[in-house]
Amino acid sequence: MPEPSTPILPTCPDCGGILYPTRTERLTSVEVASADAEEEAVLVFQCLICGYTEHRAVDPAVRGRSAPA
Repeated sequence: MPEPSTPILPTCPDCGGILYPTRTERLTSVEVASADAEEEAVLVFQCLICGYTEHRAVDPAVRGRSAPA
């Protein structure tokens, strides 16, 4: 089965809005270096409409795939 041309977006189970990946802002060079050294295995997704948050594991195969043009 061929891959769909548009990715499937995660949706909020409460309101149906799109879940956006969020992460804490890295402010110092130490925070940036430590975040680059260790791969984040979990992303936090948040709905910008109702504020629902969901933790999801990062799939390395999806992360390495290039975005469609």
